[in-house]
Amino acid sequence: MKTILIVHTPRSGARSLLFAISDAMKIPWWDNPFAPRPGQPGYNEIKEKEVWLERPDRPVVMKTNIIEHLKPHGKVHYFTIDNIMNIKDWFDHILILDRREKSEQAISLEHGDHFGWKLPYMTNPHLQKISQRWVRYLKDASSTIELLAGKLSLPIHYYEDLYTEDKTYRKKNLGQKGIPYNEEWFQKDRRYRDNIPIEEVEEFKQKNQIQGHYDEHGQFITKEEWDKQK
Repeated sequence: MKTILIVHTPRSGARSLLFAISDAMKIPWWDNPFAPRPGQPGYNEIKEKEVWLERPDRPVVMKTNIIEHLKPHGKVHYFTIDNIMNIKDWFDHILILDRREKSEQAISLEHGDHFGWKLPYMTNPHLQKISQRWVRYLKDASSTIELLAGKLSLPIHYYEDLYTEDKTYRKKNLGQKGIPYNEEWFQKDRRYRDNIPIEEVEEFKQKNQIQGHYDEHGQFITKEEWDKQK
């Protein structure tokens, strides 16, 4: 029975990797199993800011976002690797995934958080500006990922290496390590960002784009309000 766990930071390509492995190995995937959503096993058994751990009893590939593993400290919570260390022996393979370009990662997180995680979009100056509020948060997540990688003596795979047209990195670090994958999930047309045919850009903006953002103070402002500040 082969079990695989992907531990990742936000917006680092983990979901496509999850699907790529599941497709190739013909095994089920489980997205964020340790932070159940309504209807998932464990949802009614956990308390807020906690995780629910269940050992897989069949071949499966799972992914878990490090930001969902929190440890209370007074009135705040910190990212923790404790849960992952407790279950590391459940898995045949653990893949650790991050993203080097924090500004790019922040733009992706900002868009997904307020517009929708699976909605194509075009980068604009407003999105670039207000997304920077996430950079420190993402750096903290990366520090936690680095700590985990050190404890497990595992490499960190970066989005920028994994999602390239050159297949060499994937072949060396997945295929040759006994982890089959479906190459289709790494193609450029799978991206949400800046991947809209130019003739559809204006139509897309009218139909789907919410004309507003949260500013660096967490306050929602309309696009018109932001334009006046420029």
